[in-house]
Amino acid sequence: MLSTYGLRVVQNKELDIYQEVHLKNLEHDYNELLDLISMFSIDAEHHRLKVLKAYRTEYDKKYKPQIKEAKRLLKNTKSRLVYNINKF
Repeated sequence: MLSTYGLRVVQNKELDIYQEVHLKNLEHDYNELLDLISMFSIDAEHHRLKVLKAYRTEYDKKYKPQIKEAKRLLKNTKSRLVYNINKF
């Protein structure tokens, strides 16, 4: 039978794995979109570059806060995991 801290270790490790995957997916999607923008900006005309820059700004506004929050949550989960392992 697991103690309270043992149970929390299991729960935190599960949450840790989920949050790592979520963060990697966000970063992958964001980087893929930026790669596409840079690919389409090659030999593009001036008005098209403005549109692509607007898309990049939109993606920055959408993804950067999500990535920052996901990193913060992951860091907190890892801290809780270490704390609960030491208590276990």
